[in-house]
Amino acid sequence: MNSFALKFIVLWGWRRLFVALLAGIVAALAAPPIYLLPALFCSLPVLVWILDGVNAQSSSIWNRAPAAFMTGWAFGFGYFAPNLYWVSEAFLVDADVFSWMIPFVVVLFPLGLGIFYGFAGLLASLVWTTGTGRIALLASSFTVLEWVRGHIFTGFPWATLGYSAGAFEGLEQLAAYCGVYGLTFIIVFTCASPAILAGEEEETTDGLSKRAFAMFTILVAAGAAWMVGSQRLATAEAEFEDAVKVRLVQPNIAQNRKWDPKYRTEIFSGLLELSDMATTPEVTGVKDVTHVIWPESAIPFLLEANPQAKAKIAELLPQNVTLITGALRRALQGKPGTPDDNRARNSVLVINHEGKTVASYDKAHLVPFGEYLPLASILEPWGLRQLVTLPGGFVPGVGPRSIRLDNAPAVSLLVCYEIIFPRAVIDRDVRPGWILNVTNDAWFGESIGPRQHFAQSRMRAIEEGLPVVRVANTGISAVIDPYGQVLKSLPLGRRGVVDSRLPKAIPPTFYAIFGDAIVFAGVLFGLALALFLSILSRATLARNRPIS
Repeated sequence: MNSFALKFIVLWGWRRLFVALLAGIVAALAAPPIYLLPALFCSLPVLVWILDGVNAQSSSIWNRAPAAFMTGWAFGFGYFAPNLYWVSEAFLVDADVFSWMIPFVVVLFPLGLGIFYGFAGLLASLVWTTGTGRIALLASSFTVLEWVRGHIFTGFPWATLGYSAGAFEGLEQLAAYCGVYGLTFIIVFTCASPAILAGEEEETTDGLSKRAFAMFTILVAAGAAWMVGSQRLATAEAEFEDAVKVRLVQPNIAQNRKWDPKYRTEIFSGLLELSDMATTPEVTGVKDVTHVIWPESAIPFLLEANPQAKAKIAELLPQNVTLITGALRRALQGKPGTPDDNRARNSVLVINHEGKTVASYDKAHLVPFGEYLPLASILEPWGLRQLVTLPGGFVPGVGPRSIRLDNAPAVSLLVCYEIIFPRAVIDRDVRPGWILNVTNDAWFGESIGPRQHFAQSRMRAIEEGLPVVRVANTGISAVIDPYGQVLKSLPLGRRGVVDSRLPKAIPPTFYAIFGDAIVFAGVLFGLALALFLSILSRATLARNRPIS
């Protein structure tokens, strides 16, 4: 193993960066929806050995810091490029206007995100050590930088390494205790452990290498954690709310048709038709459910300004049946910057059987460059603009909030990518009974993007102990129980409905109660372990040094 590791340790210059890039590409195979977790057992040890070489080149952090940063950055670019290529598909919807930006998006976006992994490599190199200690350092560094990536500049925690735990349902259940960032620590610590096999330690008297024993210990601990999660899932019992039946409507409208005025009537009529279709002898139409749910921006016009459409909704809904729909909303009067600002909101409306809007939620976490243009005064002169072409873009609402419903538990309404943010999906003061995520993934076609989005919805259910109902324009629409198990779903690219009873919430999980405190406890554990092992290693070397 030493001779094999040495091939990576001695790399220099562009060869070092190229191999780090390839290692990142291999690591991307572990992310949803492929979930090839062994790819991390191959790629992360290579990253460790490359960093071994970087840190061996000089005792001065100032000398080795640039190489450590560039190594992590190259790994990050390799990881994010295949994980996020699908973002470019959104720029093909209005290709005449946006297609010129695709090369920049495909290259610059993963390059920018790769910077966080560059800082992870740099941070670990500040106190780089040998043996198991450096594995703990790398796990801590990646966890901290993934957390920072999820929060800084409004955050973008997509493709966090912890999602690869979804390869095994039992391992994924640990998110109930430590969240996806805690899973990142576990995944990096475990999958980088084969790098321990290369080192300078001697064989122990019982014939086992200290290195092999250390790796074996890590794998056993990971296996024990996996069994804890598997036991949690094995004892899970599905319970459902009494008399709450939801109908998820997936109209499968192509994005290039969605806002074309000539398709407005067809789209709206299709929504009404799907909402009242018969699916089984027990569910013959809208009268046999309690909640009809349409996806993000389902209605291709301003509903509040269209009394005829509201009348048709009232005609559709029997008494005690509620429609929850994504829709654009605009106040009819007001001044910019005031509560009555008449700019558009990306909203969810709750409509009763009389066609009246009884509650609403405005998307709080808007997509940069999608729903608004950051630094617009600087970037617009360069020809940049947001993908959704509304004058002034969208204005954010206040969230997350628990919306009380007359005929169901309170719900946390989330629009599109708001579901990807751990610890930011519910109101901590008023815990809801379920999470509803309406989305429109038609922007990204049949790519891996919608599948990754769906995986993150499942993770939020596990973290919070709350069922998640996901309603997507083109898919994947699903009912997910509070353990992240998919009860019913409709795949990508299919038109139809999903009828289901609403799962009950379970008590708040450990992670829901204590949040990221457990994540930072893990980081501190990693740092303390690295420090302890470093001191122990130096003491052993001093004890074994021959006396001259």
